[in-house]
Amino acid sequence: MAKERNTEEAATDATAAAVAAAKPKEVKTAGQVAAGGAGGSDGRSILLKLEDGTSVKRTDYIRRRWQEKASRGEITKEVNQLTANTFGPDSKAVPYQVIFQATKGLEGGPDKVATAPATAEAAS
Repeated sequence: MAKERNTEEAATDATAAAVAAAKPKEVKTAGQVAAGGAGGSDGRSILLKLEDGTSVKRTDYIRRRWQEKASRGEITKEVNQLTANTFGPDSKAVPYQVIFQATKGLEGGPDKVATAPATAEAAS
């Protein structure tokens, strides 16, 4: 009877180990970390730590850079780097849509490049 019990315990332990190994590692997003209080949060705002050690709201940083004539692509790269510095290298990248939403309808961004009018030679 003791032998049966040891076999059952070993099978249970092996099953538990297999389940634990199959469970995917949980990776928190910057928002989840901020909501939990780690990394910095101001209510619903996500705070980024700048290189000089100060904290700034992510949307404020995005809007300020947009008004400084930075492109959305440049801002996305900068915010992703700041997010990795603030929340660690396992943090998820900030989607371009977040940058677009923060800058939509605001004055700023890179200067528009004038396109040359089509000429008759180019058409032929």
